[in-house]
Amino acid sequence: MKNKNLIFLIGFMGSGKSTLGRALAESLAYDFLDTDDFIAQKEGRSISNIFRIEGEEYFREQEKKALLKLLKRKKTVVATGGGLPCFLENMLMIKENGLSFFLEMEAEYLLERLKNEKEHRPLLDEKDDEILLLWMKKKIKEREEFYQQADFILDGGKDIEELVSEINSKIISS
Repeated sequence: MKNKNLIFLIGFMGSGKSTLGRALAESLAYDFLDTDDFIAQKEGRSISNIFRIEGEEYFREQEKKALLKLLKRKKTVVATGGGLPCFLENMLMIKENGLSFFLEMEAEYLLERLKNEKEHRPLLDEKDDEILLLWMKKKIKEREEFYQQADFILDGGKDIEELVSEINSKIISS
């Protein structure tokens, strides 16, 4: 039987993990944590700033450390950063320590959601929409093998209430 104390939401940036996570946590009476917010708070600076100054490798190490700390928690919904499951055996730890849900979405839909957030998303900064769409498709393809390892794959295009209901029923049946 899977550990239901930790619920992990994974997927590409902009797929709605944090928004869904807050709603899901409320419905379950669980705590909610966003790994990017957790890291930014610990570091005392934004994720964009960390990327710009320290680089991606440093950030991925901080994600791993954050994940290791979060694994000790109980009754928590965790919204992971988009790349977190794809590095340093993080997906293996997620699978061993909780239930995971992949919010699957097409790159075109994600682009519409992310266009106005470029300055807050270090990997999107300074890319025009056409280049950004190609880059997103490439990244999603690279990360797919990790995302597909989730316990459940959900259509991220559904509305929040529908997703919360779907996840709750899957938690009960697992």
